Amino acid sequence: MSSKLDQKVVEVNISTKSSFRPTEIVADLRNVAETLYHPLKLAGFLDERTSEHLCIDENKGVPCSHQTNDGTFSIELYVQDDRPLSKHTMIVKFPHARIWIFLR
Repeated sequence: MSSKLDQKVVEVNISTKSSFRPTEIVADLRNVAETLYHPLKLAGFLDERTSEHLCIDENKGVPCSHQTNDGTFSIELYVQDDRPLSKHTMIVKFPHARIWIFLR
């Protein structure tokens, strides 16, 4: 995936052969991403399962601009959003949780 920000994409795969499962909580994965890539901080997130994401528009009380005409979420529109609060330089993907953490 590429965007005009030329960010890096890193996948963090967590696998286990035990009965324990790795966390799928966004806050936990944010802490992992920020610890691995200090001093970068959270710029956004995406939960692929629910399309939940950190949306500047919704925080302002206006309709989300990351949706297509049929109302579905578009990762392309989200990644290409270049407003100052949404700019990011790196994406850390956690495939086991289907969570993306955007860092800047």
